Amino acid sequence: MASTGLSRLFWSRLRVRDRRALARRLDNLSERLSHWSINLSPRALSLQEGLRAAFACALVVALMEWRHLPALSWAAIAALWTCLADPGGATRRRFKVLMGYSAVSTLFAMAGLGLPWAAATLFICTLLGGAASVWGPAARQAGVLALVACAVAIDSPKVGPAAILQFGAVFAAGCLWATFLSLTIWRIHPFRPARHAASDMFQAMAALVADLGARASERSGSTAEAAGWARVTTRRRAAVRSAIEASRTAIDELLRAQREGPVVDRLMLALAMAERIFTELIALDDIVQSPTGPGERRLRVRQIRLISVMLRRMAMSLRAPLPDHFKAEARLAALMPDHSWAGSPELEAIAADLLDFDLVEAAPPRVRPQDKTVDLFAPLLAELHVRSALSRHVFRGAVLVTGVLIVVHSLGLPKSYWATMALILVHQSQLATTWPRALERSLGSVLGGAIAVLIGWLFVTPVLLTIAVFPLAMLTMAMRRVNYALFVMFLTPLFVLVSELAQPGSSHVVLAWYRVANNVLGCAVALVGASLLWPAKERLRLRATLAEAIVANGRYAVLAFRTGADPAVRDAARRAAGLASANAERSCDRVALETPRGGGGLEEAAAILVMLRQLTGGATVAWLHPAEDAPPGDAVADWLGPAVTELAGAVRGGAIPAESRPPGPALADPTQAQAVHRVALLRQGVVEFVAARGGMGRKMSGLGIARPVTRGAA
Repeated sequence: MASTGLSRLFWSRLRVRDRRALARRLDNLSERLSHWSINLSPRALSLQEGLRAAFACALVVALMEWRHLPALSWAAIAALWTCLADPGGATRRRFKVLMGYSAVSTLFAMAGLGLPWAAATLFICTLLGGAASVWGPAARQAGVLALVACAVAIDSPKVGPAAILQFGAVFAAGCLWATFLSLTIWRIHPFRPARHAASDMFQAMAALVADLGARASERSGSTAEAAGWARVTTRRRAAVRSAIEASRTAIDELLRAQREGPVVDRLMLALAMAERIFTELIALDDIVQSPTGPGERRLRVRQIRLISVMLRRMAMSLRAPLPDHFKAEARLAALMPDHSWAGSPELEAIAADLLDFDLVEAAPPRVRPQDKTVDLFAPLLAELHVRSALSRHVFRGAVLVTGVLIVVHSLGLPKSYWATMALILVHQSQLATTWPRALERSLGSVLGGAIAVLIGWLFVTPVLLTIAVFPLAMLTMAMRRVNYALFVMFLTPLFVLVSELAQPGSSHVVLAWYRVANNVLGCAVALVGASLLWPAKERLRLRATLAEAIVANGRYAVLAFRTGADPAVRDAARRAAGLASANAERSCDRVALETPRGGGGLEEAAAILVMLRQLTGGATVAWLHPAEDAPPGDAVADWLGPAVTELAGAVRGGAIPAESRPPGPALADPTQAQAVHRVALLRQGVVEFVAARGGMGRKMSGLGIARPVTRGAA
């Protein structure tokens, strides 16, 4: 494929060291931007999807210029939006989504005559389009794009029912053309999203291992450095858990589509192996904190770096088709056949998993997930109440979009539908996620407007402008999952050029200015609305999400120390603990965006999450690599359950928790003693969180992260 060949050509020009350095810098940049709710995923670049969308859009534009039919500009736009609505994956699911989008968007686009009727239509369509999010991300994306079609089509002049039907026919033709192209002529392999999601799992684990290696190489052991590394690895572990869950979702989509064969087996094996490796990495995260001698430290660092390289190579092999995967497996097996893993049982287990990964091993049984959309209206009815965050978000969006439509039409602003469209795409459920989106769209619009002006000066004939549509459409589609600002940067000149071709004699400079000004206006209205109209403040949910994380991590720690615990139940508890911690960390990020000055217990909440990660790390070591003379941990488990439950209740209620008397038998084993010590630190963190939320604002020294008890010493 063209995208695969270009990627290989690019990477082949870089040395191995340069590739690793570039990958590390991009990972670090992505992590920093994620704290601000800004997504940057360079590996999500898809030139093949970009080429397909460019062909679908540019062919219609060429036909429009050849036959002098300006109305076909809406077919070109409809084709581009249909490509954006394509969720990828199994063909059956894509067919349902694309056909549903084509039908709904065409009905939405056939908005009626006059401002009052248009405003009422847009209000109803906004409610319906926003409600589609209850059926998942694909339905939400299709609903938003259908609503955009409604907002844009309202400004298209239509006089009489015949003109409305003609406009709907042109728009539907563009949707059906893109659907036909995507599902028949130019099909993208249904396994591609799942392959890439599985690859991202191992890339995330490789980044975690690289950070653990850097941490293990540090000679200094100050409290401040330990706190900094704890924050880094906490973020990395959350990223790994998110990547594993994304891969699980992609595989579930294949199973729902009843896909079978060696590729599905390979993906299911990769998911099972990733769960095992992640368990070992949780234990390794705890073990790396223990002080070691210089020789042992150097050996451990070399071993960890080798594991990082092996994980990255496994990620590359999973992204490739099946024959290339087998070749990559052979290279991986020859990487270090006789390497010694002395003193590192967790690294030895990870290496064994990576080197033994093949299709000879029996894949996990295929269990088709229960279809969540069997009862079509149950999720929607569950959100129809006053306290529902989704209901408030949808109603706020309907009020804002309709209000902007009335205001811009009353003022007679040119190309005002671009402001309405920007508002629809920027408006999020919370202010903390709305303003980063607005910032990205505003910045992308300004840069895209400059590109549009430059292209208009260089390409002065309609033929050259038509040719320029192809690369712009390709880059727009290719960047849609990489970064929103980059996506808007290429989308802006694309819309300007199509508008200029549909309206001969118009100025590209004026159109670019209209596009930028209206986009900034729509973003500003979205920010004001999210701040004033029924705002959903994340800081009000912080206590609940933090308490859930404490409960989930405590439940897993209890099962880890419990003798004879069911492995399946313990694994499920470990997964639930990771998800709860990741959810609480995202909540902290959103609170930080709402309150840039900090305060309100945000720093104390972050310290609690670090301690929870350390508690689960020590518990994982206790059951995964127990000491030979370790006593049963039932006494610790019996004590941990009530102690952690009381701490969670204190966080929810805002009360100072009582101090629990530690169990005597726990002091006989260093791992168990470490767990008791960490619960004591966790209690101190909860006390200071409650005090900070109450306005006292006490700070924990070094975020409450103390040096862990050394393994092998009481």
